[in-house]
Amino acid sequence: MPLYRLGELTEVAHVFVVEGEKSAEAARGIGLVVTTSAHGARSADMSDWSPLAGCEVVILLDNDEPGRHYAQTVAEILTRLDPSTVVKIVELPELPEHGDIVEFIAARPGQSPDAMKAEIDALIADAPVWVPTKRVEPAESDDGVPERRPSQADFVAELAEQAELFHTPGSEGEAYASIMVRGHRETWAVKSNAFRQWLAYQYWRRWRKAANSQAMADGLGVIAGRALFEGPEHAIHVRLCRVGNSNWLDLSNDTWQAVEITSAGWCVHDHPPVRFIRRKGMLPLPTPIQGGSIDELRPFVNMPDQRTWVLYIAWLVAAFCSGRPFVILIVNGEQGSAKTTACRIGRLLVDPNKTPLRRPPKEDRDLMIAANNCWIVAYDNLSGLPLWLSDSLCSLATGGGFATRELYTDDEEKLFDAIRPVMLNGISDVATKPDLLDRSIPLLLPEINDESRWDEESFWAEFEAARPRILGALLDAVSTALRNEGTVKLSSVPRMADFAKWVTAAEPAFGWKPGTIPAAYFESRGDSTHAAIESAIIGPPIVGLMGNRDRWQGIAKELLTELEDHHTDEKTRKSKEWLKSARKVCGDLRRLAPDLRRFGISVVVGAHTRRGTPISLENTRKTSSQLSPSSPDLDLQGLTRDDQDFACAATSSHFGRISSQSAVRSSPENLVSDAAARVGDGRDDGDDV
Repeated sequence: MPLYRLGELTEVAHVFVVEGEKSAEAARGIGLVVTTSAHGARSADMSDWSPLAGCEVVILLDNDEPGRHYAQTVAEILTRLDPSTVVKIVELPELPEHGDIVEFIAARPGQSPDAMKAEIDALIADAPVWVPTKRVEPAESDDGVPERRPSQADFVAELAEQAELFHTPGSEGEAYASIMVRGHRETWAVKSNAFRQWLAYQYWRRWRKAANSQAMADGLGVIAGRALFEGPEHAIHVRLCRVGNSNWLDLSNDTWQAVEITSAGWCVHDHPPVRFIRRKGMLPLPTPIQGGSIDELRPFVNMPDQRTWVLYIAWLVAAFCSGRPFVILIVNGEQGSAKTTACRIGRLLVDPNKTPLRRPPKEDRDLMIAANNCWIVAYDNLSGLPLWLSDSLCSLATGGGFATRELYTDDEEKLFDAIRPVMLNGISDVATKPDLLDRSIPLLLPEINDESRWDEESFWAEFEAARPRILGALLDAVSTALRNEGTVKLSSVPRMADFAKWVTAAEPAFGWKPGTIPAAYFESRGDSTHAAIESAIIGPPIVGLMGNRDRWQGIAKELLTELEDHHTDEKTRKSKEWLKSARKVCGDLRRLAPDLRRFGISVVVGAHTRRGTPISLENTRKTSSQLSPSSPDLDLQGLTRDDQDFACAATSSHFGRISSQSAVRSSPENLVSDAAARVGDGRDDGDDV
């Protein structure tokens, strides 16, 4: 390593050597030309002393054993490099134990630098020239074992003294470091490229050379061990988290600001106590502005009616709630319906990313890695979902994990665990599996006519201008939800009850009538129920079977025979999706049972017996409930029929109740009768009901 202030060591009578940069600066203060080696008394032989070979060198001795060892080592190195080098070791007078040039100067208050230099010159004149007597051995430690020379890896590990080392909770905790950069705190995984680059920069900054790759790897190993076994335990978060009664949102900007959202409001923190980490691709959110309105978002998304608009906003508000199950947003529409734009805007308001919408993953591992590297998982332009991906997205939305073998190990696992908001879009029906539909909000967007289209530049310019105010309005809604969530009571608790409760608590922030969001969500679930039954290969035949009877009982094999003989056509029976065994009948019925139950057909699949698996189907359809007598009078003038039904439903005092007009339009009886008639006259092709 180079000597300290190497460029100043030319054309002088004496070059002074001291131990440490602090002493060197003190000596420079009284006019001495001085240098030192890097990294203290034990590391003299790690520096390049050749610039002093052949010079007259004065070593100012520290008053302790390490100082004397340092002086002897430097003197030996210099005379070995060039025997003509003149070395004198000067012991400064009246120094305390462990004292050095700093104490020498401090003991002479009021004395001029020239006077102190003259005193040192007198000491130099009296000091003998150093003559080597024997090879200087490394100093021994307290236990008598010679201390080894520090390595580059040791120097790398010592650089971590500038960082706060900690680990994440649990037996699978990982090592992290928080470092101060330009006045703000940044948090990085010890094994991340960002932290490695920071270490490399610190090493170069200190010694003006690069550490070799092996030293860097060894030093990082030591740092990770210290973080795991000596550091405190802290949780780390990506984009959003909930700590106590506060929600935190990472703005991901250059100064690492975050927004704290409480029941009293929200504010931006320059030094948040929460430890957020940054993943590749994360983009900053704008600094939110108070006083915005969610209605500013309406011109930028193609929402055809009030129900679709309400559900879209409800999903956005839910995406800011950490640690709870999320409903999956599914946006369908033909080409030119701006479904991709709706998803992109949702991403820009919550979790902007360089690749906001991606193609679907190839396996579970890719899905979980993506979920651990962002907050929102969004897939674009899907034609359908394979069964494994449909099931994996269900687990991701409500909480699930994935385990795989750790690289370069035989029997250690790498665990991924995440719960994330999910967005999907496509032209055709993306979700067809009942389990996915039951966790979803499906939105159908209409085509945009040519007169209503914007050019890209103007559209995004206006959106970016409004984005800080829209984000502020969404944060107002999150604050409202935090304030009201303890008082929300749902008289009927649906699947995804946490979502329903949270968005209902946020409803007052938008000035909507009480019950608007729950009613929209329930009607959406009704649509999902019908879609699930229509999409399942066994759904329409079961509807046809129960169309004119109250009950059916038997075993799975008998049910399959009856469906094939009387409620399916030849095309359906020959399709590859058709049920090939009684076991498949039981599995599909269990999967579809919740939707059939909401539709009005109770399904009970019993335990397998020697005779077969017993199945019981019961028709439980009833006429829909009327509105509660306590519902207020509504002004429905100027509304379409659909919006009138929606407005009536929104004022219901019972969560999950819909208007009688809507029930007539989509009642189970109508669908059952229609399906039965179409099966009977041969119009059911197995794909559409």
